[in-house]
Amino acid sequence: MDTDTQVTTNQFPANRPYFATLAAQGNEDRIAHDIESMWIAHDSMHSTVREYRQELRLLDVSLGEALYYMRILLGGSGRAGEWSEFLKEKGIRTTSADRLAKAYERSLEPAPVPPTVRFNR
Repeated sequence: MDTDTQVTTNQFPANRPYFATLAAQGNEDRIAHDIESMWIAHDSMHSTVREYRQELRLLDVSLGEALYYMRILLGGSGRAGEWSEFLKEKGIRTTSADRLAKAYERSLEPAPVPPTVRFNR
């Protein structure tokens, strides 16, 4: 590395982080290598997160269906609170269970038919 691009050590605090230390030493190659390694890990983790999100959506649909029918069997929030008691026993938050069951219920409703578009001739 030539002296024109070298970083001076007084630009960084004495208690400096890892990359500040490398920069103060002018270790551009090491920083570039670490950036490349971290970027590969970053990109891989984002792909994994996307895959898990898709799996979670599929699981939510199945869970919503099961919760929907269990809620029907237990009589909703009434019937001596069997629905709430069931959820409490299973460690499931009522709001989460209701949200998933409601989403499944909405999927059963027919999609709204768009209005017919008429063109003048």
